[in-house]
Amino acid sequence: MRILWVYIVLLIFNSCNGQMKEISTGAEQITRYLPLIEGKNIALVANQTSVVGEVHLVDTLLTLSMADYDFRIARVFAPEHGFRGNIDDGVAVADE
Repeated sequence: MRILWVYIVLLIFNSCNGQMKEISTGAEQITRYLPLIEGKNIALVANQTSVVGEVHLVDTLLTLSMADYDFRIARVFAPEHGFRGNIDDGVAVADE
């Protein structure tokens, strides 16, 4: 049985053949979705890991909306610790 697992793992690695692609997040693919949000009010679900490079996605989109693109960030929904990650555990947050 162990030999079978070793064979399967080797088969998987050999089938990749060095053709694995780099993974990029949706936040890093802004140019793909900017045309879809043009002229709209949008809402985001984001947390502190929602970044483009080293800049938070919300900050990136705010910069773009003030520059050449016509959209408005109407709401940002975030998990318990806020979208910047600066809220302590169990703290009630009405709005941030």
